Amino acid sequence: MNTETKTTTRTARRGHMILQKKNKKKRIYQISAVCFVVIAIGVVVLPWLLYFYTLSFLDVLPEPATNALTVEEQDKIWNENETNLDINNFNSITPYWFYRFLSMAIINDVFRIKVSEKDLTGNMSRIAGRIALDYSRAGHFHRGEARGMAIWHVTNMSLTIWIQRNWTSQEAIWTFKATSAK
Repeated sequence: MNTETKTTTRTARRGHMILQKKNKKKRIYQISAVCFVVIAIGVVVLPWLLYFYTLSFLDVLPEPATNALTVEEQDKIWNENETNLDINNFNSITPYWFYRFLSMAIINDVFRIKVSEKDLTGNMSRIAGRIALDYSRAGHFHRGEARGMAIWHVTNMSLTIWIQRNWTSQEAIWTFKATSAK
């Protein structure tokens, strides 16, 4: 083999190695981008999947009461029970609230940093939560597929969110009054 052929062969090998390194880097970037997109989609979709999955443990979703109360009675019930939530923000909640609750619980329980009830509950309504709890306790929660108290609690949180998203604050107050009178 002459010197010129050896040099050409070496140059070709180096070029091939450089090309392999570039392809390897490109492949790593592609895999990283795919992982990032999958994780981002998971973060966006997970609360909604959890929300609909846990609502499936209820035989039917509740209907609001139809008995009207005076404005004064509604205000009194609201002010006695909702110390952290403004009535105008009753419907401003989504399943992404789970992230807020989880992060506040971790801060409080793991890091032992005191979290106020307002920070912990955020836009979660006590009235809607009580309606959800009473509804589940009334036998509308199917325990067959659901195992453990975690599913019970997450289902009640999902139902609370559902009530806040699908009812007006007046309907929630009317239903709360009707169920608490029992």
